[in-house]
Amino acid sequence: MKKYFFLVSFFILFGNTFAENKKVIKNKFSEITVTFNDGQVKSGKIKHPYNLNKKIEIILASGEKVKIDNTLVKQVSLKLTFENVTHYSSSFKLNNKISKRPKLMLVVMKELLTIYYDNGVSYTNMSANGLITPTGYVNYYAFREGEKAAFLISGYVNGSVNPNVVFKMTASKYFEDYPELSKKIEDKVYKYNDIIKVCIEYINWKKSKE
Repeated sequence: MKKYFFLVSFFILFGNTFAENKKVIKNKFSEITVTFNDGQVKSGKIKHPYNLNKKIEIILASGEKVKIDNTLVKQVSLKLTFENVTHYSSSFKLNNKISKRPKLMLVVMKELLTIYYDNGVSYTNMSANGLITPTGYVNYYAFREGEKAAFLISGYVNGSVNPNVVFKMTASKYFEDYPELSKKIEDKVYKYNDIIKVCIEYINWKKSKE
């Protein structure tokens, strides 16, 4: 019961996180604490919308602006309007290559399988009149003990590829050690919105094999 309560709480939480970070509000700041890989800690404020997966720019109590390379960071804690959230650093694999730069992501669940949630805004879309416009994205990564990096199992970019196409391609491959589950994904029994159900079924299957 506790596990399912946590999942419901998470969906409320990440919905609010995405909404808060998506809005560009003038002079909107959140308190932030950055924990480095060597144990050092820096605290200050960060302006919305923020991006934790490049240079993290924080404002110290003295007013000094500091840019932090996220490859040096173990975790980042943010005090948002509604909740305190912590993003954890993880290497990740995309297109069969491990990225040189890790991501700071929220943890959806951690029980035999760690599921990370990564969302944000990228400024890569160019409109017909030449203006660069923000585009939101949402990605899920999975990590099993012993793997070198988290693996993309689903994701989408607003106005781009159908998320069900990405989910079918990536998740069916990642869960292929459980053939019945992989086939359900390929046959569209499970779709993008069922990602948590898929992970729970996989975890239960792994436990039954122990």
